[in-house]
Amino acid sequence: VLRNSTKFAKKYNLPIIGVCNNTPSSIHNTGKSYATSILSLAENLSGYITLTQGLNTLYNTYNRANLSFEGVLDDNAVINKENEYGDYIFFNGSLEPNHGIVQLILAFRELDNPKLKLIISGYYPDNETLIRVIHNNQNVINLGNIPSDEVISLANHSLLNVNPLPFTEDFDRYYVPANLVDYFNSNSIVVSVRNRQFMKSFKDDAIWVEDCEIYDLLKGLKAGLALSKENRADMIKKANADVNKLYSMSVINHRTILFLKQFLKQKE
Repeated sequence: VLRNSTKFAKKYNLPIIGVCNNTPSSIHNTGKSYATSILSLAENLSGYITLTQGLNTLYNTYNRANLSFEGVLDDNAVINKENEYGDYIFFNGSLEPNHGIVQLILAFRELDNPKLKLIISGYYPDNETLIRVIHNNQNVINLGNIPSDEVISLANHSLLNVNPLPFTEDFDRYYVPANLVDYFNSNSIVVSVRNRQFMKSFKDDAIWVEDCEIYDLLKGLKAGLALSKENRADMIKKANADVNKLYSMSVINHRTILFLKQFLKQKE
């Protein structure tokens, strides 16, 4: 698709914008030659829209026009379903063991609070690992893949929303932790492994932990649960305001329109 579209754009002197939300090497069942080919073809693009500045640096070799944003908030009203779980901590995202879910479950178990639940959702075909780690703990509930509106509803009712994605240079440079933008817009406290880009904008809006080690996550969970009602409300209010300034639909629409207009001017 990329090869044909760049040929077509060149033939008719049309700008072509690449939307890049992942690295070519992270696509399953592909090799080094595939990644090299994609990066080579990407050099022919007129501009780039990426999830992170790291992805822009990767694809945009010649420093052409570019726009980066880590997410966008949906303006559509979300129907908050009735909370049927009581007090709980919530995570939605990749359930791959190397993405922090195992450490989160083990950290939750260390809380040893029979009145508190951990609700996780997402997808990974290897359920055996999760079953082994959960180990018949009735307070850990795996919902599997669920619709996005249900994710938002669960995030709004939780005590804590957690991002356990490990800190690595590649993750920090190229990936956006699942639902982190939505978490900042929820009615809950965010506990997250450090992420340099988000910490620039949301330094005081979350409980940041060093990494996804069990000790780090446990420390973050305890800190979040120990917040006073007033401090909790203040942190949530500030996070909501800050995330809407950066990622509301109107803000992203405005930035994107301005970005695309420069290519229309080039055609005039």
